[in-house]
Amino acid sequence: MKKIGFAALALALWPAIGLAHGVGQVYTLPIPLKYYLTAAALAVAVSFFLFSFFAGEKKEADLKNKAYNIHWLKPLLMILRTIAVLFLVLLVAAGFFGDQSPLENITPLYFWVWFIIGVSLLSILIGNIWQKINPWKILFEWLWGNDAYGSKRISAWIGVFMVLGLFWFELASGYSFVPRIIGSLLLLYTLVNIILPRSFSNWFQNAELFSVYFGFIGKLSNLSVSDDERSLLFESNRTRLRNFAGTWAGLWLAALLLAATSFDSFKETVIWFQILYGLGFEISSPALFNTIGLILSPLPFIGMYLLVIWLMKLITKGQIPWQTLAKTFSFSLIPIAFGYTLAHSFSLVVVSLPQMLALLSDPFGWGWNLLSTTDLADATLILSAKTIWFIEIGFVVLAHIVGTWYAHVLAINNFGDKKMVMRSQYPMMILMIAFTITTLWLLSQPLVIQ
Repeated sequence: MKKIGFAALALALWPAIGLAHGVGQVYTLPIPLKYYLTAAALAVAVSFFLFSFFAGEKKEADLKNKAYNIHWLKPLLMILRTIAVLFLVLLVAAGFFGDQSPLENITPLYFWVWFIIGVSLLSILIGNIWQKINPWKILFEWLWGNDAYGSKRISAWIGVFMVLGLFWFELASGYSFVPRIIGSLLLLYTLVNIILPRSFSNWFQNAELFSVYFGFIGKLSNLSVSDDERSLLFESNRTRLRNFAGTWAGLWLAALLLAATSFDSFKETVIWFQILYGLGFEISSPALFNTIGLILSPLPFIGMYLLVIWLMKLITKGQIPWQTLAKTFSFSLIPIAFGYTLAHSFSLVVVSLPQMLALLSDPFGWGWNLLSTTDLADATLILSAKTIWFIEIGFVVLAHIVGTWYAHVLAINNFGDKKMVMRSQYPMMILMIAFTITTLWLLSQPLVIQ
């Protein structure tokens, strides 16, 4: 394993360079990439046939919820709420007053890695954890009270556009690692979350950016915190899928998560630049082209998915409208969207971990060493490019296998007959294999030499 110096880390993080998810190393594959892609596709296909033979009928026992009383849960949530508010204050303050180098300021790395990725992982464990520790919701209720929410309802599409805005800031703006920009946006966003919930009762469910983002990922969790915050509630997979009510906004959100992470990899490939040059564009304004590409990127995913749903409807000849099937089976895209997001971000987590530990001692870049960790900035990478590549393969394949399983359970819930269930899932299997091959190929571009 190689040492990661500041120069390499700067290349990985500097906003003007599209290597935000690189590791500063490359791995030479011992066999051609096509063999890895073929093996991953076969793993997904085999899982499909195994689920077809072993996925049983619904059991009434699966429909029962369980509650686990935990006496220390409520005090723990109070501590986490305090940490969340202090963390928000720290990011804003460091963004405004700290060193403006993205390597010397805690705001960029901790916002994109420890916050976005960290809370995503927490949401996989406990589905509604963000609703319990959301610092903006806490500030609103501290300021106005719990009964200060307005009576109007806001569309769930606002939340989808908010998530698109987050991806635009990350992938197309060119300022995603500038501390003062992040700090300013967080402060402005705080004001928005203090004012708008006074008009909309469902602001922190359907419109607040991170509630939508983490809530979407949290649908994968079997656990949630009870309303009185004294218990953890368990709900089986079959029950969650049976009770799932999909929406068009939710489907587009799934496609957006898949597309944004895919586009982040795709825009660094030769193919992307060949497309731009082929259309006669000079790469003098990358933000413009990246914005257009990001906005258009969900269309292929939506198009392929709706084609699969149409084929499913054609094969089953059932009475369920294709629109209902499209919204219902969108749940099978959630693990894929999360798995690819995690795989896509994993290299960033690895390459930035030494610097993040160092920033704990010097969050403003003022030369402090509060926890004696500043020397860790020059630490050796804990994982090599080879290890990262195989872990990313595992994330992607596992996500598609879980998505295949969910699709089978949804098919059982909607079609019942085992033969019809299996026939209905052939188009879905092809879709999962296509997604697997595409995402792994995109992930391989900055990491491996074929």
